[in-house]
Amino acid sequence: MQRAVVIAAATALLASSLSISAQAQGPEVPGNAAQGGKSLPKATPKPREVSKKDRTAVLGKNHSSSKDVALSTSGDGTGFHVLTGKEKNGYKFTTVATLREEGFDADSWIGNACVTGSGKYAAIAYAPRTFTNNPELMVRGAFTAVVNLGSGKVTKLLFTASLAYFSPGCGTSDDVVFTQLTHDGDEEQKTRLITVDAATGKQSKPVAFPGQVTSAVPTRQGIVAGHGNKLVRINGQHETVLAVTKHVPFQIAADSSNGVTFIDREADTKTTKAKSWAKHLDATQVKGKKTTPKTVAEGKLTDWDLSSTPGGTVFLTGMAKNTGILPGSVKNPGHLAKGARMSSLGHAGVSASWADGKASLITPEDAKQVRDVRITLDVVATGKHTELDATPQLSAVRAEAGSQLSPALGIPTGEKSSAEPSAIGDREGLSTQTMRTQALTASATGPSEGTDERYCSVARNDVKKQAFQPTPRQVEWAVDQAVVGELDFYRSPNWKNTGMGGYQPQGLFPPIVLAGDPNGTLDNEDPDVTDRWHIPSQVMLGVTAQESNMWQATRFAVPGVTANSLVGNYYGTQYTSDGTQADPWRINFSEADCGYGITQATDGMRLAGKEKDGETALSPLTQEAVALDYTANIAYGVQILSDKWNQTYRAGMKVNDGHPQWIENWFFALWAYNSGFYETADSGGHKGLGWTNNPANPLWKANRIPFLQHATDPHLDDYSHAAHPQDWPYEEKVLGWAARPISAMFAPGDFKPGYLSAWWNTDQSRSLVKPPVDLFCDASNNCDASKIGDNDSNDPGLGACQLDAGDSDTNPHWLHCWWDKSAKWKDCDRLAECGHQVHRFNTSYSEQADANSYPPRCSSGLPSNALIVDDVADGTTPAGSGSRGCGTVQSDGTFTLTYQPYDIVDADTGQTVTTYPGKIDTHQIGAAYGNHFWFTHTRSPESFPEPGDRMKVTGTWKLGQKITEYSGQAKVYAHIPDHGAQTSKAEYRIKHGHGTTVKAISQDANQSNKWVDLGAYQFNDSVPEVSLDNFNGGDGSKDIAFDAIAFVPGDYSGIPADLTFGDADPNAPEPAAIEPPETIPGGFFPIVGTSLKSTDATTASGTRPQAALSSAQVTADATATCSVTTKSVTYIRTQACIRDDIGITYFLNGTPAGNAIFDYQQQIDLDVKSDTFTQTVNITLKSMDPAVTSARIDVDFNCRGYCQTDTPVWTGSKTWVKGEFHTVTAISKIKWTKGTERSAITPLWTVKGAANGATTVNSVDVEKEELDVRCDVEVGTTPGCVFSRYKPTYAMNSQKFPAAAAHARLIQSKLPGHYGLRGNSPLTFLADDVLVPDPPTSTKSLVNHNRDTICPTAWERSPLATMSDNLGDDDVPSCDEFPFAASWQSAAIPKGWGGQNLKTVGSGDECVNTIAVEGSDGLWRLIPDPRYDVPTWTEPCGRSSMSNNQNTQSMSLFPKFRRDNRVLEGDNYWLDAQKR
Repeated sequence: MQRAVVIAAATALLASSLSISAQAQGPEVPGNAAQGGKSLPKATPKPREVSKKDRTAVLGKNHSSSKDVALSTSGDGTGFHVLTGKEKNGYKFTTVATLREEGFDADSWIGNACVTGSGKYAAIAYAPRTFTNNPELMVRGAFTAVVNLGSGKVTKLLFTASLAYFSPGCGTSDDVVFTQLTHDGDEEQKTRLITVDAATGKQSKPVAFPGQVTSAVPTRQGIVAGHGNKLVRINGQHETVLAVTKHVPFQIAADSSNGVTFIDREADTKTTKAKSWAKHLDATQVKGKKTTPKTVAEGKLTDWDLSSTPGGTVFLTGMAKNTGILPGSVKNPGHLAKGARMSSLGHAGVSASWADGKASLITPEDAKQVRDVRITLDVVATGKHTELDATPQLSAVRAEAGSQLSPALGIPTGEKSSAEPSAIGDREGLSTQTMRTQALTASATGPSEGTDERYCSVARNDVKKQAFQPTPRQVEWAVDQAVVGELDFYRSPNWKNTGMGGYQPQGLFPPIVLAGDPNGTLDNEDPDVTDRWHIPSQVMLGVTAQESNMWQATRFAVPGVTANSLVGNYYGTQYTSDGTQADPWRINFSEADCGYGITQATDGMRLAGKEKDGETALSPLTQEAVALDYTANIAYGVQILSDKWNQTYRAGMKVNDGHPQWIENWFFALWAYNSGFYETADSGGHKGLGWTNNPANPLWKANRIPFLQHATDPHLDDYSHAAHPQDWPYEEKVLGWAARPISAMFAPGDFKPGYLSAWWNTDQSRSLVKPPVDLFCDASNNCDASKIGDNDSNDPGLGACQLDAGDSDTNPHWLHCWWDKSAKWKDCDRLAECGHQVHRFNTSYSEQADANSYPPRCSSGLPSNALIVDDVADGTTPAGSGSRGCGTVQSDGTFTLTYQPYDIVDADTGQTVTTYPGKIDTHQIGAAYGNHFWFTHTRSPESFPEPGDRMKVTGTWKLGQKITEYSGQAKVYAHIPDHGAQTSKAEYRIKHGHGTTVKAISQDANQSNKWVDLGAYQFNDSVPEVSLDNFNGGDGSKDIAFDAIAFVPGDYSGIPADLTFGDADPNAPEPAAIEPPETIPGGFFPIVGTSLKSTDATTASGTRPQAALSSAQVTADATATCSVTTKSVTYIRTQACIRDDIGITYFLNGTPAGNAIFDYQQQIDLDVKSDTFTQTVNITLKSMDPAVTSARIDVDFNCRGYCQTDTPVWTGSKTWVKGEFHTVTAISKIKWTKGTERSAITPLWTVKGAANGATTVNSVDVEKEELDVRCDVEVGTTPGCVFSRYKPTYAMNSQKFPAAAAHARLIQSKLPGHYGLRGNSPLTFLADDVLVPDPPTSTKSLVNHNRDTICPTAWERSPLATMSDNLGDDDVPSCDEFPFAASWQSAAIPKGWGGQNLKTVGSGDECVNTIAVEGSDGLWRLIPDPRYDVPTWTEPCGRSSMSNNQNTQSMSLFPKFRRDNRVLEGDNYWLDAQKR
């Protein structure tokens, strides 16, 4: 069968060997058999660099000054990565560039790379992995680019090229040669070579040659390549034979001496390893004509390879022995891993694989994540071997450079664009193949396409036509049944709610008895003895692994979940034979290659009436079954493969003994399955299997080892091969998967071998599953692997395929080296060398159970009045298992996906066709709310090609009714699925009664089948609507999901229900002053730690008595008046009350002998209308110890600042003798002397004393900053003084002005700043004379600026506000703002101007907006203003429409409050608006 072009197909190949499931083990396999899937590879992290302490031992003594740079590459779902590591840094690898093309649903990107002679540039050919499943894409479908290894600059080239291992080819200059090849099905057959100057990006004129020109590299003398069995030099269109070789020369390397080294080999036709030789031409020979190369080394073909440095030193890697003295430019260290890439100076050989040990990742979460690279270094100087890990991560800017659209994708509109590359490729020598197109009646809405839009039979994005993703066990069960013709159970109608009719899979695709069956009957595996004349299960399972990773649905669906069918090239991405390719997003349905599901079945899968030539459409039921049901798809694939067996068998072509039970014997059928079988001979008698997949084709690397086998130990696996599948023909890859099972996901996080693998008696027998390279090359198919042409003719036809000359016109048999006879390389019966199948499930097993990954959410969990708009139309039942489905969708509105138009010009007709490319990147999953959601990928506008928004996808949820309850308020919720929602910035646009609000959330942080609150809104008289699009600045790597939206009506204003008040009372008394005293912690007197000795008298014994002054510890008890009974220091705006103890300690002979303790009381009275204030001190003796007979206390009153103290007046004696407890009083006054503006006075007190006549040797000095006094003449006409640190309280009359008080109270209590609310942040008075600072010449007051911002005159005060006419006539609606305009907490003041609000606003629209209204119950309330957002209570301010009488009069007493408390600009105060 001609295979499908698989572009939108599978993600990565998964192939880690994991322990076999205990379920249905299958037939017993000998314990010593060679069988894959028995052990779990252990992927332990490795260092990121050679540690500094080990560098000398590992790298050598000169590593720190080395300029050596190593290059490595790796691919994953995010792109093809180019990494470099410097020896001086311990080879710590960093990512230089990541290359990919948007629009390809690639499970993994693969590629080839080489470094140019200067070491500055890397030339790259890169493509999705699935390109290797299609011959055309394999030979010329790879994108091309040059990467500057220093700067990371990416230059994408205008053409595509071959994925063959030898393209691109680099030499010792900065020139690079890319190769484009053809395949059997092309109309014109040539090889084209394109030389590019990597430094400039300019390409030379391409040159085309008949035949296959391979391994081309640039040299100073021209391009040197293999052309047939000759080494040739190409100069322009002229070709010179340099040497005739035993076989097609390959792995050609240019060296620093202007010579070349290459590999030649003998024919590989036997199971014993063929020999190969390293041969060398020096500069003179390269420059000259035909000569004989020098053999410099030899070894077994698969044991060694060649690799060169950018500077031209050629290294033998692997195991080869020298045959003499090596040329100076050739080295053979003997310990380098085969195939290692040499670093820039040849200091190390580099090999790479995925660090996780798997072949790929397939979890939806990991499909678009970078994968760590395991880099192996073989150091030349020391012989050391070390492993390092690297993460191929780039910054967003650098990543974008590698994802810019390749110019090879062309400009499909046919118009010159400013972004179009300046260089135009020369298409000389190759014709353009275009196919018929027609105008499409495309729709801008809806993700699916009607029959008038598409060519493939089963539409994508039809919620009823979703494919079910089976478990690997289900796939293996179906294969086991299908290969024996027993997949004959009955699928009931409407299976998994798909709406299909009933059928038997085997009834749709009846089993085919394989040709040669001795009893003419397809026997099953139930009996103990069976002829096993059927497809081995592992062969068919290998096909499913290579084609689709065993997936029926897209890679985004895990087992048990439904999604779109996995379809190859559903949208018909166009490829042309000259290597150019149309835009991958370009929709050209006439070119669609409709390969569906696990086996990528293609034939008959286009719509009836739109078939390709020679194709007959299957019935609609059959097409749906193939697309949606894995069992029908497998039955079809088995039928096709069986037919290929029969075609080859009927043609007399057998492999080995011709029995189908052996794995190897399916080599021909698999060959035909991929690239076709020419059953009818051409005019020259050529027929059989095509040349492209012939193992002898030089397209494939001749010294390759079996796919997935370790290079040196056949017992071990090497799943890194899955990262470069372009090195093996299709049938070798399938047999590799048969021998070593793919690692498959059974459930999220649960990976096991996908199936039981085939087994062999020995590792050697298993390694020979790959036949000798030249087994299918002899005279019978005009292929002579050993022929040496002796003439000097430059004509092609002397290589492996002798029919490689001319084209389809001049040579109708071009490349018809078709194989049409039997072949043998194993004895399956007598020597038991062939692979055995393993049949896990006989017919006694029923269909295996579905998985239940990511179960949906069927009940909302929201309030019962929630109105939910699902992403699926009301009344629809999405496809999915009944056991996990949610039944019929109930949606209270509509959901629409909208796309942007993109016009293309038909290449044949010139007709403009409107397409909607965003549909290509729209996907559905059977999970989340209601068992269905959509997703696409986040993107940014493109600069090329125009229009930049062509990939924009917009989802719109529209409620089917208005919200009339709760004044139109409703809270909006978005349901976020538990997977497929990776963006950190989903910008939902909520359309409500007063505009549109954008609410950005992280879907990634909420991936758990949960509702995420998008806020409450006033929808008023509008129909609620929410939209979300994928243009959020993304780069195409993150999913953005469209699930359900819910609207829940309710009161979301957050205004307390008990915030009610009555009518304004014009006769209400003014509230009493609120002056709670503030307490100064720590007491009045400081604690004296020691007492100093007195020197006033001497006792009879000659010692001096001593007295010291001390104070007791003070508590912080507060009292409201100065008649305090406990020790404390309290103060209000104009008064301070002090009470403390002070004592005198009498010392005798240096020892405390006794104490006298005094009660100290002091009151400071300030006057807001005077510049003088009074202090009154009362001192009373409390106790006197026996050793103390008399004691005295003195207080000195002082001050600092513009002040003057008078002489205190004492009343009573300041001396106490034992037994006296009188009180002494002192009165002192302090006068402010400045008399202008304002200034502070600091009162000071000094206390001294004596005991028993001995004066204290110390004094107690007291100063309290809280008791600093500020005097001014700025308030009123007379000076006055206050304690400015005390914050006075303005009490709003909540009885007389209840609406104003309620508004202030609401904003104070609910908003974050809590401005003016005692215990939080005070209000700060802003005077009218403070001007706007910007511009400096402004004459506008800051207060007016605040009013104009929050309550501008033009702002319409709500007419809904209730008036208070009892407070005055002509009442009108007014604007009340809080915090006040005359405060530094006003949200209108920028922080740069000194604003003290947590947030600055540009308009009162950003405040909490309310209206004061009287209800029908006679109670007043503050209700949300329906013109604005429902409050979130994160706003910085409040604005309310209310009675002007209440608003203005509520602050009418503020000037008096200012005078009474001498409140100046910048003073803090509290606001009391409590309900009274």
